[in-house]
Amino acid sequence: MKNMKSCLQHQKGLAAIEVTLTLPVLLILLMSISEIGNMFTQYNNLTKVVQSGSRFAVTQSYGTAGVTCTDITDKLSDIRNVVVYGDIDGGQTSALESMQVSDVSVSCSSSGLVTVAANYSYTPKMAEKIPFTDFSLTFPMSASSINHF
Repeated sequence: MKNMKSCLQHQKGLAAIEVTLTLPVLLILLMSISEIGNMFTQYNNLTKVVQSGSRFAVTQSYGTAGVTCTDITDKLSDIRNVVVYGDIDGGQTSALESMQVSDVSVSCSSSGLVTVAANYSYTPKMAEKIPFTDFSLTFPMSASSINHF
C-alpha cells in the first residue's frame, strides 16, 4: 500500500511537468492558427475592395456613348477612394488598416478592359507583442480585378 501511494505522488509531479512542457507549444499553435485566419480575412477584404473599385470604374462609364480610357482615367481618384475608403469622397477610415490611396493602381486597355490592382502589407497582430525581434514579419499581399466596359 505504501509503495502504491508513493507511485501516485510521483505521477502527479510528472503530470505537472508534462503540462509545463506542452502548454507553450499548444499556445503557440493556437496563436498561429488565429493569425492564419486573420490573414485570410484580410486577403478576402482586399479582394472585395478591389472588385468594388473595378465594378465602380465600369458602372460609372457604362451606358455612355463612345466610352474611352480617358473617361476612366478622369475618375482615377474616385476609383482609388472607392477601393481604399468605400466612398468616392474619401474618408477617415480605410477598409484595410494602413492601406493608402497610393497602393491602388488603375489601368485601361484599348480593348475595353479596366484593371484595378492593390498592394497591401499585412502585419500579424502578434508581431508587435514578440519581444526582442528586430526583423519585420510584414509581408505583401496583392489582388487585382479586371472588368470589361
